[in-house]
Amino acid sequence: EEATLRAGIERAVEAYGRIDGADDVIGRAVRGTVDELDLGGWREVFRLNLDHAYALAHLLGPRLAAQGGGTLTYVSSVSARYGAFPTPAYVAAKSALNSLVRTLATTYGKDGVRANTVSPGVTISSRMVRLMGEDGAARWAARTALKRVNEPSDVAAAIAFLVSDAARTITGHDLVVDGGTSARDPFYGDRGDASLAEDMR
Repeated sequence: EEATLRAGIERAVEAYGRIDGADDVIGRAVRGTVDELDLGGWREVFRLNLDHAYALAHLLGPRLAAQGGGTLTYVSSVSARYGAFPTPAYVAAKSALNSLVRTLATTYGKDGVRANTVSPGVTISSRMVRLMGEDGAARWAARTALKRVNEPSDVAAAIAFLVSDAARTITGHDLVVDGGTSARDPFYGDRGDASLAEDMR
């Protein structure tokens, strides 16, 4: 809720004197095809994945601008780059998030505020293990160029880079952290997929 977020910002300022930035890592993929998900379900997915992102920008963006700079960094998803029939509301919400962040970058850039997204691929967590099974990580890793899936620390490192001075001229950017999944040609795959290459000849 906006009131809760506002109170959290005020507590942080009271404790530390100022806020230099915020990382928004809230989100959840909810399954339900277009046939299955009604408008109420659609709105709930947007609430879970987008409303808080806008509230954070609305409350913190002007404060960062007034103090002369800061960062707003959001966790999106590589799924936003594709059509995903099991989760249409989720990919739409994450696509909207990416567009919002580009708008934040152009809105507050003149004030020294940078806004970016990090888009992870599959990232190991207890929830992902429950969803994919014990062998799910290995099966998904086979689809990546690097033949590995993310650890949470991989995503954290990307966020840490974007909020650091090393990224001082990067804004409005979506940093993909997916082991090269989105870099692979859907027909040819990579050099390890000889059978796919043969099929395309």
